[in-house]
Amino acid sequence: MPGFDIEKLQNLPKAPGEHVWADYIELLCLANIDGEISKSDFLDRLKERKDLGELSELEDEIDEAADGWSQLSAAEISDKTRSQVDSWFNHLSFRESIFKEFYPFSLSSNGNSLIRQPIMSLKRKFYVFFLLSANLRYNCKANRNTLTKNFEVISKEALKSFLPKEAHVHIFGTGAPSATGRYIGNLWQKINTLAGDLGETVIIPPNKISKYDTGDNGLDVVGWVPLGDRNEGLVILLGQCACTEEWVNKQQSSSAEAWSQVMTFKARPTNIAFIPFFFRESDGTWYKPQDIHNAILIDRLRFIHLLQKEWRFLKSLDSYRILENMLKQREPLF
Repeated sequence: MPGFDIEKLQNLPKAPGEHVWADYIELLCLANIDGEISKSDFLDRLKERKDLGELSELEDEIDEAADGWSQLSAAEISDKTRSQVDSWFNHLSFRESIFKEFYPFSLSSNGNSLIRQPIMSLKRKFYVFFLLSANLRYNCKANRNTLTKNFEVISKEALKSFLPKEAHVHIFGTGAPSATGRYIGNLWQKINTLAGDLGETVIIPPNKISKYDTGDNGLDVVGWVPLGDRNEGLVILLGQCACTEEWVNKQQSSSAEAWSQVMTFKARPTNIAFIPFFFRESDGTWYKPQDIHNAILIDRLRFIHLLQKEWRFLKSLDSYRILENMLKQREPLF
């Protein structure tokens, strides 16, 4: 079974944010043959990619206010780069402190190296699942669909964890098992089943949805709390699962505004966005709070908080084999 796309892993991240670059360092540490990456290793990697012309993304990350690297001296560039790498490793140190036994790495005593844990427990593999799901471009193509489908399964489990035991939680998206899923058939059939479950009424005309449409209309996970009757007006949660940076725009696809065009709602549903990213600054605050639009955001940290006692189901997922294979894959990256 294929693992990391080593060729892609040579390329620097394309998005800004300390959390993005910290992920990249963790991936390099996982894949590197000695299970370790130092600041000097990473500085060499940056210099190598700079020499290949891969610098535009790094410019924005290091100093958005700079007039341009062409106007900086080599010494100034070196100082800025070292300062930025220091901040990324400080971010990794924060992760080690906050994820505790779920974190599959450790920082050296001087903080200059990230080291892969010699024993990869199931808790640590759980973290690796989110790391891989947040960085699909560095996975071989054969793995990506499995990871995204299983991310819906894990999102369902996270939603179940903070609803009462009597709540109903289902996958509405394509990650649902075709044989045992609650919502099967084409999109029109699934919408009508959902409306019946919620005691609501479908208002979108049938001719507005193709009979060949087997998608999910932007809804991946749904949960509701039954109140002892068949009437409308339930506590409803609608969720979108996204493993790419496009989640910012996709989060509204499961909103009350979007789904009010499809069916009635006596009570406004709550919108939830599930993402595998650690969408945080080094102090735990949101990286860009303005990107969260009227939704409860469940990121990597909240996932592990919600499922800290329920991670064992990971072994039953198809992604577990991917994890096992990728953890065995070791390449001399430096």
